Amino acid sequence: MRTSIINLVSFWMTHKHSDFVSDPGIAESFENWCKWASENDKASATQLVPLQNKRVLPTTERIIKTTFNPDYEPVVPESAIESIHDIDSEEFARQLTLMEAKTFCELEVNELLNQNWTKNKKLAPVVTKMADRFNIMSSFVKTELLSHTTVKSRLKALSKFIEIIEHLLKYKNYNGALEIISAIDSSSVRRLKSTFGNLSVYE
Repeated sequence: MRTSIINLVSFWMTHKHSDFVSDPGIAESFENWCKWASENDKASATQLVPLQNKRVLPTTERIIKTTFNPDYEPVVPESAIESIHDIDSEEFARQLTLMEAKTFCELEVNELLNQNWTKNKKLAPVVTKMADRFNIMSSFVKTELLSHTTVKSRLKALSKFIEIIEHLLKYKNYNGALEIISAIDSSSVRRLKSTFGNLSVYE
């Protein structure tokens, strides 16, 4: 019976780990069980140790603490935002990372099984959300780069996005960096040879 219960909890953690993160009651009950087992049932305690380790999962708060400088102050634009250049590059990267960290922490393991996201979006709502955001961000970057009519203004925009990519990589937000890189590497943008040809000169 003891082993069956532990296996059931292990299955629960594997497939619905967010319950142990978002619900304080479940987390507290589990911790109390582990504490009781360590004092009264050594055999169960030994089996519960791997589950305790499994419960240490990435949360938005933990990602923020380990990614950002605790003394970092948000850079708020002094006036209305009229273009991408009115937003501090690092702040842009930071806010994008915060949004994506929150979504990432909502991801359930079962969404990644059997390529569920390709069969039924309802089976993988968070993966679908991440894919949609990827496409929206990539489209935004392409639109921003292609909307300029002069090489000089396009160079300025391209340099801005490259700067944002550097900050995203610093924050280990590889998904966010790839959103912008995929836009820059798209056929519609890559054909702007004069823009890329003058990039090193502009920088």
